[in-house]
Amino acid sequence: MPASYQLLIQGAVQGQGIRPALARFAEARNLAGRVCNTSQGVLLTLHGVRIPAVQLERQIRTAHPALAEAAIHIDEHAASAETDFRIEDSTTDATTSVPVPRDVAICPECLSEFHSTSDRRFQYGLISCTRCGPRYSIIQGMPYDRPRTTLAEFPLCSACRKDYESPDRRRRHAQSIGCSSCGPRIWVTDRLGHQLAADDTACQIAALALREGQIVALRGVGGYQLLVDATNEPAVARLRQRKRRVSKPFAILCRTVVISEQLGVLDDMARQSLVDPSNPIVIVPRRWSRSLAAGIHPGLNDIGIMLPTTAVHDRLLELADRPLVCTSGNLEGSPLVVDVREALSELSGIADLQVHHDRPIRHSLDDSVVRSMAGRSVTIRCGRGMAPLPLNLTISVPIVAFGAFQKAAIACGNGFQAVLGPYVGDLTDLSTRDRWQHSLRDLLELYQAEPAVYAADGHPDDITRRLLPKGLPIVDVWHHHAHIVAGMLEENWLDEAVIGIAADGQGFGPDGHLWGCEVMEATATGFQRLATLRPYALPGGEAAVLDPGRVAVSLLSQLSGVSTQEIAEFTGLNSRRLEALTASVGIRTTPWTSSLGRLFDAVAWLIVGNRPPGYVGEPAALLEAVCDRAATGCYEWELRTNQQPWQLDWRPMLVELLRDRRREVLPGVMAERFHRGVANVMRNVYHHCPPRPLVLGGGVFQNRRLCELLAMDWPANGPRLGLPGNIPPNDSGLAAGQLAIVSALRRQYGSSTVSGRKENACV
Repeated sequence: MPASYQLLIQGAVQGQGIRPALARFAEARNLAGRVCNTSQGVLLTLHGVRIPAVQLERQIRTAHPALAEAAIHIDEHAASAETDFRIEDSTTDATTSVPVPRDVAICPECLSEFHSTSDRRFQYGLISCTRCGPRYSIIQGMPYDRPRTTLAEFPLCSACRKDYESPDRRRRHAQSIGCSSCGPRIWVTDRLGHQLAADDTACQIAALALREGQIVALRGVGGYQLLVDATNEPAVARLRQRKRRVSKPFAILCRTVVISEQLGVLDDMARQSLVDPSNPIVIVPRRWSRSLAAGIHPGLNDIGIMLPTTAVHDRLLELADRPLVCTSGNLEGSPLVVDVREALSELSGIADLQVHHDRPIRHSLDDSVVRSMAGRSVTIRCGRGMAPLPLNLTISVPIVAFGAFQKAAIACGNGFQAVLGPYVGDLTDLSTRDRWQHSLRDLLELYQAEPAVYAADGHPDDITRRLLPKGLPIVDVWHHHAHIVAGMLEENWLDEAVIGIAADGQGFGPDGHLWGCEVMEATATGFQRLATLRPYALPGGEAAVLDPGRVAVSLLSQLSGVSTQEIAEFTGLNSRRLEALTASVGIRTTPWTSSLGRLFDAVAWLIVGNRPPGYVGEPAALLEAVCDRAATGCYEWELRTNQQPWQLDWRPMLVELLRDRRREVLPGVMAERFHRGVANVMRNVYHHCPPRPLVLGGGVFQNRRLCELLAMDWPANGPRLGLPGNIPPNDSGLAAGQLAIVSALRRQYGSSTVSGRKENACV
């Protein structure tokens, strides 16, 4: 006898064409019923089912690829006299417990239609379907339906309405559907804002400008991007000068994987990331056989490559017939430009032409960045296509974590799900702080969260806490513990104790000093510091971040037998400046640090060259770039276990490095020996620790050579090694660790003992 069932399908099931797929499934079997999006997932009702529930579930999982991993709850349902199957309007009756869909790059079917002269969407630059197009960037509320997106203001024309409603059309219930008749539309303006053309003519004008070496601003999915001919050296230099980007590398936009492989060396992981629908920038080793402007990635061997996000990107690449530089549309240090009016005022001094569209962007997003290292894809920046990043974390009450003031990103849990929000930027810029506050409000609104508690960095003067009203319940989480717990969350080890190595630029420690290389035994609720880098003075404090010569003087001043004249020779500093820096090392007010990131910078200053960096982390990137993997030898460190905490003493390494400098050993050999020494001392200290899995966290572990050296000799059947992964190891992933810590503290201690206090500082 026919039966009736109601199924609640949970997981990443909205914004992917699940409802049309289920409708086709039901109609092919002559089943009546209905399907709709809800705040908890997709609700499916079926009548006239003639197979057991277990078999029904198996068949449903084949209806769409996303259903294979979804959670499906089946209950019997009252019989009905319904004879047809309907896709119904969504309901908004509870807190969002289903993942918010993320933006998806253009699919092959839409790209084929875009280039087909017989298709009615021929050369429609904003073409999309149930499988691709904007999602998170246009969402105003959940569940995901057109009335709750910024496309609600574009009524569908009769042809699009038919596509939307017809059971046999591939755009059935495609929420981002549109065409040249009903919009949205694109157009191009000059730098004064005068419209020059619309639709494909706009692309033709922009492509011609690119071929002539001009800079074009393009409004993409999450905000504006700046494009220029990647083979034109003067054009790239002009972009750097106008954008005020001294040396930070640019990404390259390629039309196909084949072209990408002509520019970069793609391993299986990098190739998989490149073609992934999330469409990130993928950092890979460059092939030098293809001509590209040297100014794209000065001093580096790696380049960032990405494929077209939309049909407009593809069309510009087709017409320009060359790879293009693609970088964020902003002045360096300022937030991404999003709106048309904002672009006309803020990008007119950078771009010669601007290509706009009138699809409102609700959530701004930078491009995501990933790097293939040690056999896995590591997220460097979580943005368009990847954010909001779902976290495998059980949250009992709403919690929001603020992250850090550098590479800021917010994490949020609403009691049903937890996510890491998109990268915002460094909060030293006032307009970026405004964007951060908007991001916070957006996440709270979208996930319907009313936080019971907030998590913040343990630094007493952290910028994020100044951006909020006073009196909110805040738990201070220690910076490096959050890095390690983010790694534990990545590996699903939150219920275990681990050994963590947290290495970065710097972060505030419980003893009031600036930490930056800490070995700890950690759980989700606390930690014990086992070892640390030998501390050194940081002359000028924050000024040393972009002046590694200060740190080099500080390190060399701790070596016996090195004269002032030799320090001047090795650092390249004049006697007057050297005297001032040497004096500041001994001043009581000069901060001291155990930062491995700043030590990398200083070693780069001594090996690669004495020049101020153009961006944070550039010296370490240059040091990694020159590594000669064929070199032999290693700079040894000393592990001092006769004190608490143990000390990773870098002085023997520095003595050997200076000896090689005197012998005029090649920089590539010295760089490789330095990296090997760091990896060796990390392995050495780990073997002195209790037998626990090892977790790596912090911005230092963005270094591919270091991670590969650590993983290279790691025994396959030995202790587990937690390398970075989807959660960024740098500060943009810090909020994920903060969220996990506060959630664990509430479970262990309850709400009354957690709010308004610092986390435990020991296991």
